[in-house]
Amino acid sequence: VTATLVHVMLDRARQFVSSDLHDEKMMSLGRLSAGVAHELNNPASAAVRGAKLLGEALAEVESAARALAAETLTEVQRQAVDHLRTICMEVYAPLQSPIERADREEAISDWLADNDADPAVAGSLAETAVSLADLERFAAELAPAELRTPLRWIAAGCTVRALAAEIERATSRMYELVATVKRFTHMDRSPTAAVTDLREGLADTVRMLGAKARAKSVAVDIRIERDLPRVRTFGGELNQVWLNLIDNALDAVGEAGHVSVSAVRELS
Repeated sequence: VTATLVHVMLDRARQFVSSDLHDEKMMSLGRLSAGVAHELNNPASAAVRGAKLLGEALAEVESAARALAAETLTEVQRQAVDHLRTICMEVYAPLQSPIERADREEAISDWLADNDADPAVAGSLAETAVSLADLERFAAELAPAELRTPLRWIAAGCTVRALAAEIERATSRMYELVATVKRFTHMDRSPTAAVTDLREGLADTVRMLGAKARAKSVAVDIRIERDLPRVRTFGGELNQVWLNLIDNALDAVGEAGHVSVSAVRELS
């Protein structure tokens, strides 16, 4: 009877420990759920918005293409159209501040108005690397009355490409977030000790807490020894340790503070 009771008590103890670990893990994930949902909501909204606008942009491309086909352009003029389109489609302008972009769009809009073209396409052209010099060279090959339709077609194509790139960025961001959650929880791996990359676990943990850090305007940097060895451990449980430590640090630091995460090997 004593042996049986001891075995039962040991089994119960193991079950309680396992249950406690599971509950702690679920509580941690619960704390992260709001931040992860917010992180996913932003790119999801961008993807939905981009897909909706893409349908409208494709309709505009088709309409502009039919209008361009009806134009009687010479071969030289068609080459000029293709050259300007190549600049718009293959080379993108560097990132600009809102003020710089507004100034650029205004300058292009003024040029279009001065050349009897539609200023409405200025926004699309401003997102590309096309310059006023490019537009001047383009206008030199066409008569003023022939500028409106080709520029409309080029701008419509630029809009489609920009929207497609926006959707790609948004969906890639969602994929990265889902992959981070899977790595963090080790949900796709067996619950046994395995060789674990500490660098990856720390990076995933900081990424999971990114929304909380941004809410407090806290800068978080990671400094990990380049040749840090891998260790055999329970990756999911170890990530819980990183989560608690960094989460506590974010709670303790003030607004616009700084949290530094470092990992080095100490040889005894």
